[in-house]
Amino acid sequence: MHLRMKSSHNHKFRSSQCEDQKNQVSYCDKHNSNYIYLCEKCDVPACRLCTESIHQGHFMANLSSSIAEKTEKLQKILKTNSNEIREMQNLTSKLQNEIADLNKNCRTIKNVVSERSRLLQSKLSKAFSVQWDRIFQHERAEETNVAIFIGNVNECSRKIEELTELHKQVKSERDITHLVQSLQSLEPKIMNIKIPKAPTISNIKLVTESMNEKFDAKLNSLLGTITFEPM
Repeated sequence: MHLRMKSSHNHKFRSSQCEDQKNQVSYCDKHNSNYIYLCEKCDVPACRLCTESIHQGHFMANLSSSIAEKTEKLQKILKTNSNEIREMQNLTSKLQNEIADLNKNCRTIKNVVSERSRLLQSKLSKAFSVQWDRIFQHERAEETNVAIFIGNVNECSRKIEELTELHKQVKSERDITHLVQSLQSLEPKIMNIKIPKAPTISNIKLVTESMNEKFDAKLNSLLGTITFEPM
């Protein structure tokens, strides 16, 4: 606009860079002119002459503002993900305590089931095997779910730390073209961060019945009815 206005067509321009950044590459190699725009269609920096040739008709955004907005956007996403992963890490202690309670409860129920199985002797041997297997499978499954969750949380935390460090390096990039390219490369990696969802631990209970005349009809349930529910 300054170059086109009669009153200011002879104005002189200088870089707005700080002294400690005077070596930063911010010139268009083709036109030997400052990059001042970001072509939103091509997603590359452009100078004034680029807008009249290579990017003619394309929508141009302010380069500094676009870089600042994208940098701030990625920083906010990283901060949000960091906060969420910290919450998940805090939750691992609670889940480990619940697993310890589950193990204790399972041991108690196993003892009850064992005692009842001895009273029922041979007639209950098959039912006992079925019930014991259900308890074992549930206990192992819940432990496996929590172990997987903890592993995912630690892996996600590691990725966030790596991307946070990479983001710091990108922010210090002096070459504008490399900066834009680095931000473009970094954005999908940050956007694809998936915070692991915490599993719900199902508790275990045992309800027993008295041995009576209906013994034969209720043989399969005499060891007790196991139910599972969240802690």
